[in-house]
Amino acid sequence: MKKLTHFLIILMLGACAPTQSAPNLSLDGTHWQFVKLIHAHDKNLHHLTPRTRIVFSVKDGGIGIDAGCNATGMEKFQFDEKNQTIEPTDKLTATSTLMYCGTTSDLEMALSHFFSKGNHYEFKDNFLIISDKTGQIIQFKQIK
Repeated sequence: MKKLTHFLIILMLGACAPTQSAPNLSLDGTHWQFVKLIHAHDKNLHHLTPRTRIVFSVKDGGIGIDAGCNATGMEKFQFDEKNQTIEPTDKLTATSTLMYCGTTSDLEMALSHFFSKGNHYEFKDNFLIISDKTGQIIQFKQIK
């Protein structure tokens, strides 16, 4: 009986211990800063360097991209948090200012194209890794 009592006490103490919460898998309302290009075959994505300032934001089913030249917004995405996919719907719309800023303009168009094709995402070591269906992979960190 004494062993059973000790076991129950340990079990109860274990139940009171704080648990580690699961990471928030929702992208809605988040902002992300470019960290590095892991793989790309689109030559315009090769303009991404560690010094490139790119921010993308997710809100209400849309994605906003800011690479320092044009503001780009794309609406009507389906965010599947269970399968961690971002898929454009058949009603995808995109808006952008159209200033020419050298390679930055080409990069912005390549990023719009990257996001518009459908992507898989995963959270790994406090980073967001996004890959498209052709194998291009970009890493971001969250901006608070």
